[in-house]
Amino acid sequence: MYLGQLYGLIYLFNFSRNFKKQPLKVGYTYSGSDLETLFFFDTFRRKLEDVMTSPVLVSHDSFIQDAIITLFMYDADVLYVIDEEKKLLGILSRKDLLRAALKC
Repeated sequence: MYLGQLYGLIYLFNFSRNFKKQPLKVGYTYSGSDLETLFFFDTFRRKLEDVMTSPVLVSHDSFIQDAIITLFMYDADVLYVIDEEKKLLGILSRKDLLRAALKC
């Protein structure tokens, strides 16, 4: 948060998709640079503004169906619920929306 407003989001996915090299996977070995060089120079020296994404916002009075459509249209992992003054009220995940849809 920056002065009470959401500025951007950082996910592990942002780092891996912005790598010029393939991200490491469990069970695989990396045959290029040693790990220290890979992580230090490619990851730790990058600025957050280079990898963060914009949040997907929904109004607190939206319908569940509209939230689900928004989630999939933007291929988002979560939705940020805001009020009329654009204050963050909460976060909805795919699991939250699936649970809500099944209860209807």
